[in-house]
Amino acid sequence: MFTSPSQRGEARGAYRFGDFQIDLDRQALSRDGSEIRLRPKSFAVLVYLLEHQGRVVGREELVQSVWGHTHVTEDSLTQCLIDIRRALDDGAHEIVRTVPRRGYILEPDVRPVVAHGATWPRYVVAGLLALALSGAWWWLEGSKHGKGPISAATSGPLFSSLAVLPLENLAGDPAFVDAMTEQLTSELSRLPGLVVVSRSSVMQYRAHPKPVREVAKELGVEAVLEGSVWAADNRVRISVQLIDGKSEAHLWAREYVRDFSDVLAMQRDVAHAVAGAIQVSLTPEKEEYFNKSPKIKPAAQRAYLRGLYDLSRYRLGDDPPETILKSIESFKRAVAIEPEWADAWAKLAGAYHWSASSGASGPEHTIEHYRKSKAAARRALELDETVADAHGALAFVLHFLDLDWAGAEREYHRALELEPNNMHYRWAYGMFLQASGHYEEAVATFPVDQEPLSRILREQYSWSLACAGRYAESMAAMDDFAKPGSKLRDYLQANIELALGSPAQAIGLLEPYARQHSLDNRAETLAYAYAVDGREADARALLPELEAKNQYMPEVYAALGDTDKAMAQLEDAWARHRSTLSYMRCLDTAGYADLTRFKGLRDDPRFQALLKRIAFP
Repeated sequence: MFTSPSQRGEARGAYRFGDFQIDLDRQALSRDGSEIRLRPKSFAVLVYLLEHQGRVVGREELVQSVWGHTHVTEDSLTQCLIDIRRALDDGAHEIVRTVPRRGYILEPDVRPVVAHGATWPRYVVAGLLALALSGAWWWLEGSKHGKGPISAATSGPLFSSLAVLPLENLAGDPAFVDAMTEQLTSELSRLPGLVVVSRSSVMQYRAHPKPVREVAKELGVEAVLEGSVWAADNRVRISVQLIDGKSEAHLWAREYVRDFSDVLAMQRDVAHAVAGAIQVSLTPEKEEYFNKSPKIKPAAQRAYLRGLYDLSRYRLGDDPPETILKSIESFKRAVAIEPEWADAWAKLAGAYHWSASSGASGPEHTIEHYRKSKAAARRALELDETVADAHGALAFVLHFLDLDWAGAEREYHRALELEPNNMHYRWAYGMFLQASGHYEEAVATFPVDQEPLSRILREQYSWSLACAGRYAESMAAMDDFAKPGSKLRDYLQANIELALGSPAQAIGLLEPYARQHSLDNRAETLAYAYAVDGREADARALLPELEAKNQYMPEVYAALGDTDKAMAQLEDAWARHRSTLSYMRCLDTAGYADLTRFKGLRDDPRFQALLKRIAFP
């Protein structure tokens, strides 16, 4: 067993690299005197990279050094690296650099912090860091058993995962009760160290209720919160109870009765009380948030909750995209009544970007709605910089409208710093990382733990694994929800075959659907497969039907040598700010890595000029 250097009377000290300082005695990372939070495992990974600065450290070596004989997936290490890069503001991967197929290397020089500006030889630095690493390991191991610097009092919550079942409507507007469930789930997601399953995964239990133990098992959570809402005569009552997912023991219960003007503050109170019940340790900033009691006019709160309801109906797949336009009008009413309400401006920003990206705005208003989203997000941040929804909405627009990769990365980092368990930001950031070419980080970021029953998320997660070249895992993830022989599964497998250079196998998977006229927009993938397999006539035979539908397919034209048509579609996508451009390397089509499907355009100056404008990171 390792022993702490401090136990042996040996110094551990502090070290500087770049603009950062790491103090092994206090287990602290800081920049310009401001402390930066890191989870213990992420801290240990950083220390190990510091000890081996300048050397490529393999993934297996890192896992062995930090987790020892404990079995963990590679995603655990990837998440630690995401934490470290976020803490170091290293979106460009210049501090901790990935060396493809080999591992990771810490680039900046490491120097001990000593008095009067003295410096020590590099071999002394390495020796001291080796001692420091053993101390970090002792600290982590001792923490797990309540023996190290972290005592049992700060060992973490009683539960690490929770599901909020749909609140029962005892008397009142069903839309109001659904919005209350949405808002309560959102407030609980702010609690550190607690994974809260999203509402879309739990809504099925309203129509098909099951025993708590069964619900907890299906959702993969340790505890369940259930309750009811009653509303009448401008009064609201909410009753909630916390239930152990294994024993079904009722652990805590409380009832709140408030005037409608306090309904949103009441939601914060419920979340704060749950935090106490399961022993979640809150930072001073979180305590300040939950103790706030914003006084918002009832009419504004009603409009806000109605907007939440309409927006969530679209997200759940219950209503068409046009429902988003109704939510925009509701949030506009809320900010008209309460123009200084940052949260309402942030939700308005989110509704606008959902309208633009879903097509609800109509093609003639897409750019307008993206710009209105950006304006609303910036207004929210002027009022309150700590509103995570505003940072998330701004990140989305900076990515899709402006292709401002650095700005989007910065805003996603801030949103997740404020709300690390927010499913929507984790999902959007995973898509951003995928578009950026950081496929392993994307895989680790997708919130499959919070959306265990979401078919859409699991489908995107499968494609993300394929983009990372993890083809067997990609198919296994697809098999979790798609039956063998289904179109969805065969389409993924066909794209993987194309990525592996086997167009004939891809054609064999797709042709049966073409004969049934059921390929829909996926027919362009078959056309591409024909083209790269040398079956130009078959590929061109599919073009009239695809062109009649205005199908976006520049890679098909490129494969057929029709470079002018390919560039015309790409330039049109640029002019319309189509999100397809940012995903050129890998989205819904395994094998876009390194722009494989556009190799027919690589030597075209027009294509190179377009890539410069897109400026992939």
